[in-house]
Amino acid sequence: MRVLGIDSSTFMLSMSLMEDDKLIFDVNIRQEKTMAESLQPTLAGLMKDQDLKIEDIDLYGIGVGPGSFTGLRIGVAAVKTFARIFDKKVVGVSSLRAMAHSLAGHKTIFPLVDARRDRCYRGIYSFSGERLERIKEDEAVHIEEIINEIREYEDVILLGDVFKQYGNYFDGDVKIAPANLFYPRASSIAILALEDYYNGIYSSPYEVEIEYLKPSQAERDRENA
Repeated sequence: MRVLGIDSSTFMLSMSLMEDDKLIFDVNIRQEKTMAESLQPTLAGLMKDQDLKIEDIDLYGIGVGPGSFTGLRIGVAAVKTFARIFDKKVVGVSSLRAMAHSLAGHKTIFPLVDARRDRCYRGIYSFSGERLERIKEDEAVHIEEIINEIREYEDVILLGDVFKQYGNYFDGDVKIAPANLFYPRASSIAILALEDYYNGIYSSPYEVEIEYLKPSQAERDRENA
C-alpha cells in the first residue's frame, strides 16, 4: 500500500511517501513561497521523480493541527481534493502526535506548539514498546499549567518551537529534543496513518477536518475568573 503523508501546519512543508514498510521519499522544505504556491508543484515534482501519479496513492495521511490555520487549510483542502477525485481514504493525524512519534523510546513526551497569550497547544505521549500512546488529551494550556504537569511525570522530554518565547519558564534540568525535531514530519504522519487505517480509523475525504483544540479546564477557569 502506498501512503502519502503531508504536513503543512508550520513554515516547513513536509511530504513523505511510503510503500508498505519502504520509504520512497521524505522531504522537509523550509518555505520560500507561500504554502499555496508550493504544495502542489512540490508534490507533482516528487511524484514525477518516482514515475508515479497522484492516482497511484492508496491512502492519504494529513497533519490536521494544531498549527498555522492558513497552512493547514491548504494542506487539508489539497488532500481532500485528491482523495475525492480518486476515491481514496484519508487519515487525519494530530500534528502533536506526529511530533511525539519522532522521539521513539522516550517515557514521557510533551510536544508543544505556540498558541499565543502565554499558552501552548500541548500533548502528552509515551511509547509502549514501539506503539505511541496518548497519555492526556491534546489541549490548549497556559504555560504555567504545563510546568505543573511536567512535575507530575518522570523522564520528560519537550519538543516544539516555543523556547524563544517561553524558555524562561523552564528550569535548566528539563530535557529538550534537538531543534530539527521541533516540527511534525510527514514520515511520522504516513506511519501513523497506516497504523490507524489498519485499526479501522480513517475518514472519507468529506469528513476529515482541521483539529481545533479546546482549552484545558484550568485554562477555562482562568478565563472565567
